Amino acid sequence: MTTPRGEFAHDDLTITAVLHNGKRHTFTTCSSITYGNGLSSSTVGGTQPGPKAHGGRKAEPKCEMEISRGEEDELRGKQGDGWIYRTVDLQIVYSLPGRPDIIDRVETWLPLGDETSSQAGDPSMTKLEGNCLKVVKNGIDPFKKPRS
Repeated sequence: MTTPRGEFAHDDLTITAVLHNGKRHTFTTCSSITYGNGLSSSTVGGTQPGPKAHGGRKAEPKCEMEISRGEEDELRGKQGDGWIYRTVDLQIVYSLPGRPDIIDRVETWLPLGDETSSQAGDPSMTKLEGNCLKVVKNGIDPFKKPRS
């Protein structure tokens, strides 16, 4: 599906997990995914009322997704016991005919928990959320220091 501005939509993406044991899992029931590189920053004050400078920054990359309860079982079966302690690398590929693919990577995602919900008439869905070391969008490393 192409959006009115010709941008990629949810239907144009494929999400694949690379597990600790080398197994791969391509998600087929993902209803939503949110990922990115959040930053928190502090400011340095002085004797004047406003801040004087920016202090240090702290990266807070994260990822969350929602998949069906059945697919969660399939993923856990590939991960094995102790899945909560194991990291996963995610590859998100956006594809449209006639355009180059956009490939994003969620590196070393550590799921911090899961939450399953069910509503009448809808399949049970599980929300997985956690922290990662970084999100690389289309090959651009957000934390690589610029040369100058």
